[in-house]
Amino acid sequence: MIVGETERNEPFAVLRLGKGTVKSLADKVDKYETEIDKRSGKPRYNTLISSIDSIRESLVKELWTGPLELLPAQEDTLNWWEVWLYGGIEDPQLAQRMRLQFAAFAKREGIEVDIEQRIEFADRQVFILHASYANLSNAVSYLDSVAELRPPSQAIRDVHVLEHSTRKDFDNAAKRVIPPRGTAPTITLLDTGLNHTHPLLEPAVLTNGLHTIDPSSVSTGDYLGHGTRMAGVALYDDMSAHFLSAENYQLPAHLESVRIPLDSTDDERRLWGKTLSDAVYLAESMDSDKRRIYYTAISGTPLTRGLPSSWSATMDQLCFNQGEKPRLIAVAAGNVTTFDISGYPSRNLSSQLHDPAQARNVITVGAITDLTEVSNPVPGYEIAPIAGAGQLSPHSTVHIPKNDAIKPDIVCEGGNVGWTGEFAEPTLEGLSIVTTSERFLLGDALTTVGGTSPATATACRMMAQIWEANPDLRPETIRGLLIHSASWTNALRQQFPNKRDLLRSCGYGVPDVQFACKSATSAVTLIAEGMLRARHMERVPTRRKGQWKWIEHDREILVFDLPWPDELLRSLGETKVELRVTLSYFCDPSPKHTLKAYQGAGLKWDLQGPHESESMFIKRVNLAEREAGENNFAGANDWEIGIQARSRGTVQSDRWAGIAADLAVRRKLAVYPVMGWWDGNKTRYPVQDIPFSLIVSVISEDVTLDIYNQIDVPVPVLV
Repeated sequence: MIVGETERNEPFAVLRLGKGTVKSLADKVDKYETEIDKRSGKPRYNTLISSIDSIRESLVKELWTGPLELLPAQEDTLNWWEVWLYGGIEDPQLAQRMRLQFAAFAKREGIEVDIEQRIEFADRQVFILHASYANLSNAVSYLDSVAELRPPSQAIRDVHVLEHSTRKDFDNAAKRVIPPRGTAPTITLLDTGLNHTHPLLEPAVLTNGLHTIDPSSVSTGDYLGHGTRMAGVALYDDMSAHFLSAENYQLPAHLESVRIPLDSTDDERRLWGKTLSDAVYLAESMDSDKRRIYYTAISGTPLTRGLPSSWSATMDQLCFNQGEKPRLIAVAAGNVTTFDISGYPSRNLSSQLHDPAQARNVITVGAITDLTEVSNPVPGYEIAPIAGAGQLSPHSTVHIPKNDAIKPDIVCEGGNVGWTGEFAEPTLEGLSIVTTSERFLLGDALTTVGGTSPATATACRMMAQIWEANPDLRPETIRGLLIHSASWTNALRQQFPNKRDLLRSCGYGVPDVQFACKSATSAVTLIAEGMLRARHMERVPTRRKGQWKWIEHDREILVFDLPWPDELLRSLGETKVELRVTLSYFCDPSPKHTLKAYQGAGLKWDLQGPHESESMFIKRVNLAEREAGENNFAGANDWEIGIQARSRGTVQSDRWAGIAADLAVRRKLAVYPVMGWWDGNKTRYPVQDIPFSLIVSVISEDVTLDIYNQIDVPVPVLV
């Protein structure tokens, strides 16, 4: 029996009666109408019958416990359903009777169902089947075995697709794949190669897009399987959903692969920065003009304890690319390899990002998980997921050094780990991500993966989607938009109440690709792509013939006058709004210097305070504007992260929450330079220009602010 309330708060109960028990209920109704109980003097079965307002045949809608918007239409089209039957582990005899009854009915209706493929709970057993609304309506009306109907959960979808998909299902999934548009960007995998003829990958693979720097073989194929698995994650949002859907799927990006040797016996002697550089240059030698997003999960032991290494500095150098054509590179944070439920998440918090994930210019990706349902348990064991929904993945490492950039930048789905009470299971179905298998020619079209590697592939897919929707934006902006869209789940906030632990394990949070791709109807989004001159040295002739001297020009501060819709914001009064600001640029690295002087020059941003005049704000961010004796200028401390913590990296994002009327008076936003190692080489670096992207969003849940502006760089203020 299902008990609940209607939308009008009226109580109801759905009583499941099979055809064999309807007569019993009818007999009770007859006796209620014709017989009197001698003890109570009331009609027989009064308690049961008098409480019933009406009796009618159960409908599919009444047993549907999923969201109503996901209930399939009442048509003859086939849909995927979770069917929950009565009976489970605690009553195996009832469970078997319910299964056999349902199997007999399914056979009569022409529904294919394997009763041995199920998930069992204490008093329920769950199946997945492909049927029409009419099929299920008949089942609900005729049988007393159906307890609930739901949309397939991800775990149950996964186990069904992995274990029960036929060759026909696979061929249908491949036929519904639409190649990426010609304007789509390219995801370049720096990995173990690619088995590119996999039907779910082949439509995305570029002509002449397979390369190798492996001296042991001319093959570009995948010798370990990792590259092929990551390709599936990079291209598909939810592989199981695609298999079970009837819809076509447009691939979001082209695919390119560079095979990198990992199985050499002298890998400890390899300069990995040089190896990755060679891979990047090889890919670009074929076509240097492609919009590429580089993926790498190759990593090493963090010997520098999070400080710059030759490897991480090389990755920063590749991103910076001499300040001309910057590259987007996503790097996996690296994985914890030992798991137990009592050591989570303290073991993660004591781990260190793997080299080169500490690089400042790359997008470093850690892992969270929403996968908490074990779909294929280990026989004889009760398995519990180590992480709860929305928490840090047990796989993910964190950044330990203090006073360094916020790393990882973001976290994406990386799977969970099951705990039996005695040992951990890191690759369980339902707790891992379904993707393409390198063994598809042997019949294994799909497999599962977990860790920060697939999380990084997901981040690459998101950036590809953002870039395709906004093809004219710079790489700095694409990286900025991805991080700008990120938020911490409530589960993460509760898991890490200490802000430093939250930042060094989860970065800026979980990105929202829809928010990043376009401004929502409740957001004002401003994007400025500009250039700031940190220093300008000019070589000019002196009065003496043949002699020259250097003249240092004033550095720049850019002050943006934010075009808030003042009247609208003031009219909203106490309405809650959120302001997000993200600054993104690439630095010129020098690992011989301290963290503070690691970059050639840097940038910071700051916003006018709520009770701060324009002139006072300018003086606060610019010492040159202050009069003698003027000091004690302090900025607002109402930011979620704060200027000190956010300003150490090359992407700086922060959030402010308050009322709309307070935001209306905060119009000035400054971007200004921070000196680095270039400053000690003024004549070698006389012109210190830094390209940057600034992204500002105002978000309101209650009000539609249907505005989108892409603004020009303001006239610089020389200081």
